[in-house]
Amino acid sequence: MTRNKIIHFCKVIDLVYKKAIIKTHRVQEMVPKTSTSSMDAQDKNGGQNVWTMLLNDISLSSTPSRFSHTKGCLVLGDDLSGKSSIVSAMQGIDDHHRGSALDFLTMEIQDDDVDEAGYCNMWVMDGHLAHRNLLQFALPKDMFGHTLGVIVVDMSQPWNIPESLDKWINVLASHVNDLGVPHQEVEECKEKLLNDFQSYVEPGSDDESFQSESITNTDTSTTVKVLDSSTLSCNIGIPLVVVCTKCDSIESLEGSYDYSEEHFDFIQHYLRKFCLQYGAALVYTSMRKSSTMKENKNVEVLKKYILHKLYGFKFSTGAMVVDRDSVFVPSGWDSENKIGIVKDNFSDKFSGDDSFENVIQKPPSLRKFVHDYKEVTVDDEQVFLKKAQDALSKAPTAVKMRPHMPTTTTPSPAAAAVVGKDMKVANNERMLANFFNSLLNKKPGAGGSPAGLKTAGGSPAGSALKGGMKRESLTPRSKPSQSSTDSAAK
Repeated sequence: MTRNKIIHFCKVIDLVYKKAIIKTHRVQEMVPKTSTSSMDAQDKNGGQNVWTMLLNDISLSSTPSRFSHTKGCLVLGDDLSGKSSIVSAMQGIDDHHRGSALDFLTMEIQDDDVDEAGYCNMWVMDGHLAHRNLLQFALPKDMFGHTLGVIVVDMSQPWNIPESLDKWINVLASHVNDLGVPHQEVEECKEKLLNDFQSYVEPGSDDESFQSESITNTDTSTTVKVLDSSTLSCNIGIPLVVVCTKCDSIESLEGSYDYSEEHFDFIQHYLRKFCLQYGAALVYTSMRKSSTMKENKNVEVLKKYILHKLYGFKFSTGAMVVDRDSVFVPSGWDSENKIGIVKDNFSDKFSGDDSFENVIQKPPSLRKFVHDYKEVTVDDEQVFLKKAQDALSKAPTAVKMRPHMPTTTTPSPAAAAVVGKDMKVANNERMLANFFNSLLNKKPGAGGSPAGLKTAGGSPAGSALKGGMKRESLTPRSKPSQSSTDSAAK
């Protein structure tokens, strides 16, 4: 609990306590003493006591807060488009939580001017259309006029933007039509959106805060903007914000897919035309995190704009269309003439009327999906071994040695010396092996010497030992080569 919330809670408790004491004294003066026992009896029997009456009176007489009515924000978009990350960033949480199907979160809101606090409901929808029936919990009938819709698209994959926008706006519009909201209420919400769009006021050069208000007076002298034919042509009665996430990937798109500045102007042109058609705002966001710093572009602007549209908070940020990675177009600022300025910057390669798929082409996929792999059937173990046996039997045999090829070769003097040395080592090892084998074959009652081992020269171990020593003494040593002898003599 934050410090402001604690102070606010203490003030409320203190106010309730003071009012309760004052009204208790008044009740005691007005109520006869004989009726005190009857009030206590009512309290014991479950009736209303004085404290319940006082609390109800205070709650009815207190000024209603702007946070008393629950309001919500519905976030839609494809999987891995950054929905959970952007909501966590607005909450001030570093580690975002990604739920499944329909995720419910809350965003704390604080009005420092009047020292009030509250919570805004945040509903994050899963990217699969199979879960769209859960929208009945995020946007029920009684929340139609108190909900703001957010559609998230991914700038790292700009070729999917048109499909994503069309898919989720159709899901939202279809759900609104199936809610069964009375026709009069729907028309009132549409009229409010139209008035808010027409009464938008650009912040002045003195950076004073402003707040766009609905046109409630009937004064004919009040001038309103004349809207184009395409503006708010698809009014669904719910305020919308289109959020383009991962705009820090613009540089990688330039390097990987050879995108130019005109490609990003074309994307902005398409998004602004879509937003103008539905009366939506457009926000480019990006979140960079490193070991030394953390940069969230336009995340705070998005949060303040949502609170401005839902609760009427003051909002002082104007439109930004110069920086390609931090675009912000509030609802009511844009028009066909302003979008035409972007269109005039296109080269002869393409125009604003070209199809999005022809300009922003989808690159060939470098990764195979699961459904692209063919199913492999594994053979039984015996069948596999039989196939291996058949393959080995059909394999060509080793090439036989030809008769005219020499079978033996005369070793060189150096090779003969090495072979003689190896034979000497092998003889020594064989002699030791025979000796230890005779020890292992010793009989239990044979005394201290091994079986068959005699001191005389006729024992097996002794004869083997003597034979090995005799062979070692008779083994001819390798003579030095003539060249080495001559060199030594010189």
